Formats: sequence, structure tokens, C-alpha cells
Amino acid sequence: MTLYVFEASGWSKPPKLKMEEFEVEEKPKTYVCEGRRFNKEDIGKVSGYDFGECMLLENNPSKACEILLKRKELELKMAEEKVVDKKAEIEMLKSYIK
Repeated sequence: MTLYVFEASGWSKPPKLKMEEFEVEEKPKTYVCEGRRFNKEDIGKVSGYDFGECMLLENNPSKACEILLKRKELELKMAEEKVVDKKAEIEMLKSYIK
């Protein structure tokens, strides 16, 4: 069985969508390949250390991009809210300076 792992790589300039292909052995709750384990429950969801990966059982970059895009839009919204909060804190602190 083949497992496809897509990663939105924001570290490269310009950002790229990377894909790795793994020949895996199916177990009851995981897929195993060369000592690595992939949880079946993570298939079709955003996962990974920084939530920048998506695992699929088909080579479908379009579907992976849709899944990853939802996460990136959520991250952007959270970052924008944090900027607004930090600006409010700055203004509050400035108000105490005479």
C-alpha cells in the first residue's frame, strides 16, 4: 500500500508543496514504513510537528492543498487576532506614560 505525505513548506522561498511517497504495511491502527508509524486516524487531516503535513492514501495534491489551506487560514486568523491584542496592550501601556 502507498501512503502520500504532503507538506506545505513555508521555509523555502517561494513556499512549495512537497510530497513524499511511502510503501507501508497496514496494521490495525497504523501504517508502518522503515520504522516510522503513521496513525490511520491522521489520514486526510492536518498533522505533523507544526501541523504542516497531510497524509492521503491517494496521490491527490489538490485535495491535500484544500486540507492544508483550511489550517493555514486558521493560523492566519489567529495571528491577526494576536496582532490586534498586542496593539491594544501597547496602547494601554502608552496611556500610562506621562
